[in-house]
Amino acid sequence: MIRVAIAEDHIIVRDGLRQILLLYDDIEIICEAGTGADLVKGLRRCPADLVLMDMSMPDGGLALIAAIRGIKPTIPILILSMHNEPGVVRSALEAGGNGYVTKTCDAETLIFAVRRVSRGERFLDPSLTKAILLDGQRPRLADRLSARELEVLTLLARGQSLTQIALSLEISIKTVSTHKTNLMEKLGLQNNVDLTRFAIQNGVS
Repeated sequence: MIRVAIAEDHIIVRDGLRQILLLYDDIEIICEAGTGADLVKGLRRCPADLVLMDMSMPDGGLALIAAIRGIKPTIPILILSMHNEPGVVRSALEAGGNGYVTKTCDAETLIFAVRRVSRGERFLDPSLTKAILLDGQRPRLADRLSARELEVLTLLARGQSLTQIALSLEISIKTVSTHKTNLMEKLGLQNNVDLTRFAIQNGVS
């Protein structure tokens, strides 16, 4: 029996996932959550065998993958997302995801992915394979930005002000501003809207 924890903030999507998964005798839904915080709480008390999580829900993204790894270092994580950009997919897998399927996949692909990832194997939605291979020729985001610049980019994408970021990272506002300027120059961006869009497309936010 595969005990699955579902994390999806849209109730109608979560209901649909439940209905699909419960059609199979070897799958059991043991935990459901609408936010990253609720998922982490649920995993602390539920003996789940696999996490099926949306990347874009509140408290989601790469930070949630890291939080899951903090309490359940070996649990398989299958990402379910509306994003099919190679940068988003690659970032999710590099952050600790074991598999990635898009919300346009059919039920058969989803179930195959759940079973495969639960066994500790990797799975990538077939519709993404070609784009990921082609994208492999482009430099990774982590190779272009420093660790601190990635932190600032993440917090900017979450809507934090320079003052809030300075407090969060325990650095001066001037230093945050310098990092922001460097980010825009390195990435060829003009404003906060561009930064936010770039962060979402690359799975950083």
